[in-house]
Amino acid sequence: MKRSIFCSGLILLFSIIFIACSSRPNVEFTSEEIVHKWADMTLFITKNTPANTPTYASRCLGYISLTMYESIVHGYPQYNSLVHQLNGLDSLPQPESNASYYWSAVLNAGQAQIIRLIYQQTADTNQIKIDSLEELIYFSIKPKTDRSIMDRSIAYGRSIANEIFLWSSTDGGHRGYLHNFDKKLVFASKPGGWKPPLYAQSVSHFPLHPHWGDNRTFVKANSIVSKPDFIHFDTLKSSQYYQLYNKVYQKQESLSQDEKETAIWWGANWNTAARQEDRVPQFVLGGAARLDELTATMHFELGSTFRLRAWAKFEKTLSISQNHVSLDAPMTPGEDN
Repeated sequence: MKRSIFCSGLILLFSIIFIACSSRPNVEFTSEEIVHKWADMTLFITKNTPANTPTYASRCLGYISLTMYESIVHGYPQYNSLVHQLNGLDSLPQPESNASYYWSAVLNAGQAQIIRLIYQQTADTNQIKIDSLEELIYFSIKPKTDRSIMDRSIAYGRSIANEIFLWSSTDGGHRGYLHNFDKKLVFASKPGGWKPPLYAQSVSHFPLHPHWGDNRTFVKANSIVSKPDFIHFDTLKSSQYYQLYNKVYQKQESLSQDEKETAIWWGANWNTAARQEDRVPQFVLGGAARLDELTATMHFELGSTFRLRAWAKFEKTLSISQNHVSLDAPMTPGEDN
């Protein structure tokens, strides 16, 4: 009797396993579709992770895109690795000589790993989404692969992600979401000096990531760009300072509908710009490599822009309000909007 029950249990178990395996969706993705799916996942995690900021996100996107590019670059001789071209990136794991790789599988494993590492503070439900996409793409590739080549490909993709994450942890912005604001910061009380805006994206009365300018840039040359001279604060309408702000204000008042829509689109969709189909060459994974190259380059520039001018020197003056610019009366020095 016990033996009969045990055998029945085994049959039920194997039946469940068989049904689960056979019910796995039979899907196939092109290499460009794999790139797009991971780009979409990156955006989803970026937008749905607590304590994230545009500053920190720009850094994350750079490292995630670099991982995507470096994971497949050695499969295509027309492209070059960015090792020794980026600031402090002196080495990355190399593929085994004369060994075969499934480059889509390398990319898939690398993206899942770097997003998990970069956004380790994201919710468990988001981690499950990352795991699920990795598994979905894995099983879309698996039927056409050799087990040993697949294992080698996954290991290589993860090793690239691990090394890039290790490099990222030394740039000064690692886990920057833990200290978005420096409450010990003292700003100079002077005409034209920075003051907390009355209405802003944050309720904090302290500037966001004020020390971000000390971080390592992706490209070393960007860290030695000469700083522009600051325009001297002046409340006179004939001054260069006033005219600069007035020009911005007047443009804001006269924006056409097309200009407004363009500004909103770029504010919401800058990460998808390199994904336009007319910029993706029509050849299989080589097209993905080109797409990775475009995306990574754009994210490096975005990350460097945040670091270079916005936070390079915390002395920017934002002291002329819209009300002041639009009034004929003299302005009050040092007041912000």
